[in-house]
Amino acid sequence: LFAWAYLVLVPTAWYGAARASRALVVCATLFAISIAETAVIGVTGLTAWVFVAAAAIVLLPVRPAIAIAGVLAVIATVVPQYIKSWDVHDLQWGVGGAGARASVAVFAFTRLIRANHELAAARAALAVLAAERERLRIARDLHDLLGHSLTTVTLKAALARRLVDSDPGRAKAEIEAVERLARESLADTRNAVAGYREVRLATELATAQEVLAAAG
Repeated sequence: LFAWAYLVLVPTAWYGAARASRALVVCATLFAISIAETAVIGVTGLTAWVFVAAAAIVLLPVRPAIAIAGVLAVIATVVPQYIKSWDVHDLQWGVGGAGARASVAVFAFTRLIRANHELAAARAALAVLAAERERLRIARDLHDLLGHSLTTVTLKAALARRLVDSDPGRAKAEIEAVERLARESLADTRNAVAGYREVRLATELATAQEVLAAAG
């Protein structure tokens, strides 16, 4: 029963969404089972406290976990000699020491796991920030690249519209200038985004179809 509780409840509380609320319940359950076990088989049942301490280290915050592990180690070392039915006459350093050593090892292991999780989360956050900065940089570059050109194109197109009746020759020259500026802006834009756009055959075919259809 204790092995089942340890192997099932501890991982459930570790990975579960309500981990904080389950931790104390799991540790209390393991402790209660270990007490019942000790009442049946005697002093050797205290070895289960090694796993109770490990569960506390894994599931609980640092200070209460260390306090629980320390108290269990001290009790397992000192108390057995005062229980006459167990026929123990010395301090049980084996059980207490095992609990202390296991607690230190599990504490280091869990700190390493948490540090790795925090590092992965920090890397993910940095990746998101880097992507946001890159998008802002591209947007700023495109704004600087196209802002002046589009403004000039708009003004020249408006001028050509006004001149189309009174001065067709100049209107034609303005339209040619608009076309030239548009081509230059298109080329600059393509050069700017060439490194950020993934070229796919389906996308290129669809683009070519639209361009050809527009050109008749």
